[in-house]
Amino acid sequence: MSTDISAAVKPTSHTAGTAKFTLDSSKALESIQKGDASSKTFIVMVPETDEVSTLSVSIPDDVMQAIGKQGGDAASIIIATQYGDYRLPLKALEGNKGQAIEFSISQVTGSGMEKAKDNAVKNGLTLLGGPVDFKIESVDASDNKHEIESFGNVYVARSLHAGMTVDDAHTAAVKVNEDGSFMPVPTYFTKDESGYAAVIQRPGNSSYAVISGKKDFADTQGFWAEASISKMASHLLVNGMTDTSFEPQSLMTRAQFTSLMVRALGLSDRTSEASTSFTDVSANDWFAKDVNIAVSAGLIEGYGDQFGPQDSITREQLAAIFTRAMKFVDPAITTSGKSKVFADADSISSWAASSVNSAVQAGILEGDDQGNLRPGDAATRAEATVMLERMLQAVKFIN
Repeated sequence: MSTDISAAVKPTSHTAGTAKFTLDSSKALESIQKGDASSKTFIVMVPETDEVSTLSVSIPDDVMQAIGKQGGDAASIIIATQYGDYRLPLKALEGNKGQAIEFSISQVTGSGMEKAKDNAVKNGLTLLGGPVDFKIESVDASDNKHEIESFGNVYVARSLHAGMTVDDAHTAAVKVNEDGSFMPVPTYFTKDESGYAAVIQRPGNSSYAVISGKKDFADTQGFWAEASISKMASHLLVNGMTDTSFEPQSLMTRAQFTSLMVRALGLSDRTSEASTSFTDVSANDWFAKDVNIAVSAGLIEGYGDQFGPQDSITREQLAAIFTRAMKFVDPAITTSGKSKVFADADSISSWAASSVNSAVQAGILEGDDQGNLRPGDAATRAEATVMLERMLQAVKFIN
């Protein structure tokens, strides 16, 4: 259930391309009190405003406290604007709970817009509208502001308008870096009477844009996984071995898949993770950063002091990673599909049995035509890509 507290919105200033709003505490608290007692979500609709590139709304500390008290651990705020929407679970605020919060949603203009356009053209992509910047600041009693750039491991949803028609297989949202380059982020498209919206999930703030473009490989034409490989490549999640070759039947290495998983979860720009102590991972290795991120996030493990970066990754190892990844995204997630009995069930390693069962129930891991799961078999690049797509679909990180 949700409660709309938009009646409390009032303008405070409108200058230099920025329109600022705040919530009237008494009106907001009245709306919360009169709303449904079971409400967990509280909606703030920011009025449409002409000739501005930035919209901001401040929520006083007493209103934040009232929302947290009524909604409990599941409390969240939706800020809806003409440029995009923001859905913030209060648990993402950590030490800033109970403080006033200021939300800002801005259209990126000037050199930032031009850099994004140039990068899209360079990579054969189409930019569907300009980048939009999402920002949250906590405001203390002395009116000092502190930008909240990271939400730890809590995924926060924001959405961008994507138009009336969208080919979701070849359209995705990206984080736009300061130099105009793109980083893939989890994107799920929804549709209502106003058109499509790209729902972006990421445990941090930044600028985002929606891009489109189809990526194909010469060696996947007519291949059983062609559509999935094209989709995942178009979302910038998988890369070919060359620009024209994917090598779908080559085996996926543990280093390759670790990098793939980090990209798929929108974690590529994490910088604070401590280095691992694996003796076969050097700081200069191309995969070292991704291994550090994945291990720190609890997504993958090594073999004692070895990571085995060039080892082929097995199907049961993938099942374990997928299960951990789903729990990382949503600690409360459960799999409700049916368990299956496979002819080679005895070959599933004891350490992987629970993960394999969860991955099968989620529809991520499937058996072959002979009823075998082949848990210890090395996964091909095509198999790993298809299974990753299914995992992302299970947590609504892709359509």
